[in-house]
Amino acid sequence: MSKAGNALFNLLQRLQPKQFTVKALLGLPGTTTVEVPDREGYVYAREIGGDSRVLQVYNGEVAPQYDTPVVIGEDPANPSIMQVLGIDITALTSWRDRSALETHHKTHEYGSRDSSGVRIDSDVVFVQTRQIVPLSIRPQTTADMTVYVEPGWYRYGENHRFWPGGTSKYFTVPTDTGIGVFELVYIDVSTGTPNYVRGVEFPINQTIDFEEFVPDIPWGAGAIGCVLLQNGQTTITHDDIIDVRSLMQVPGGDLHLAEGLTVTGNIVVTGGDLILSNGRVEYQDTLWDDFQVSINNAKIPTSNAPSWADYKGGKVLAFSAGADEKIHFNAQFPHWYKEGTDAHFHLHLAYPDGNSGGSMWTLTHSWANLGDTFPTETSVTGQAVSPQEADNHQYFEISSIDGTGKTISSCWVCSLERNGTDAVYDTYGSNVYLISMDFHIEKDAAGSREELSK
Repeated sequence: MSKAGNALFNLLQRLQPKQFTVKALLGLPGTTTVEVPDREGYVYAREIGGDSRVLQVYNGEVAPQYDTPVVIGEDPANPSIMQVLGIDITALTSWRDRSALETHHKTHEYGSRDSSGVRIDSDVVFVQTRQIVPLSIRPQTTADMTVYVEPGWYRYGENHRFWPGGTSKYFTVPTDTGIGVFELVYIDVSTGTPNYVRGVEFPINQTIDFEEFVPDIPWGAGAIGCVLLQNGQTTITHDDIIDVRSLMQVPGGDLHLAEGLTVTGNIVVTGGDLILSNGRVEYQDTLWDDFQVSINNAKIPTSNAPSWADYKGGKVLAFSAGADEKIHFNAQFPHWYKEGTDAHFHLHLAYPDGNSGGSMWTLTHSWANLGDTFPTETSVTGQAVSPQEADNHQYFEISSIDGTGKTISSCWVCSLERNGTDAVYDTYGSNVYLISMDFHIEKDAAGSREELSK
């Protein structure tokens, strides 16, 4: 462009009308009102400086929050409409002592605080159903010793039910000085009414284990929150409320857990199934179970063997006095076996008469994991003593066998023998009836997650 062209362009630019702008703060003075009634999209703006007028301007740019610093003026695209053009950036360095406009979502959240500890949950609307707040509990607008339970939907069986919202009961505090207690607030999903469980009182001047003193959540409870009550308390605030909605239980339907659930007490499933998807039940404490070896499947040698005897309408193996009689059997440990724990092999015996004396027994075994070599067999012995009472059911553990390093699906090759020729320890002069035999072993799960490993 020529010098003459540039000069003409600059002249025309100087002759263009200047855009009219004013700095202002949103809201009517002395109130918290921002939006203009009956004028959708319009807000009040208090002019800063000049005539300090209160204007009604169109707002399509900023959240209608009281005292927000803005720039208002005429947009060239709509020159006849006074409107909010945007945030007054220059005012942000002093606005709430922050260098930038703080995240707006915090002003919609109960319990939000600024860096000095002052609450900032001051927005004009609590966006109840637009947040994760259905069925939450909160203090009353004018705090007292009740809470308000927000409305929301919950599931009962195959149906969805709605709680319309309402006030809780009036909570009472412990009578003793320095004592606190948690009280659980929940919706009984079968009746749709609030219920309460009071926990165990505890001293409030010490560090406590939250889980120890919060009441157990009843099955059939839409658990929503816990209230901390302390001696001398007269109002319930946000600091006294704990959200426990993640532990909501669904009787008659499904209970879905994203990560886990710890329950102190019982879980009872009535008229339905407990279904695990890609998971298993694990036991934190030791549980014991029988791993039975069927004597009906034992191998009876052609010589030096017990005989089948009629007994109480059935058959039992009768091991004779004065003879060494033996059976052979194999076993494989189940997938619920707690790996690395000992195996306690024992017999269930009965005696045909009331005579005294002992019987000597030997278990010979070789125990190997999958992929391992079966070791040389090992023998362990023990003496069973007659109860001197005919037909009395007796438990006799031959030995506890070290399970260090042993895993699920480990296998046993075994034989069991009555050492009837042992004149020192086998002194019971009649047959001994073997009713059953098994291992007592520990379990830590209902099964394994993998086919061949825990």
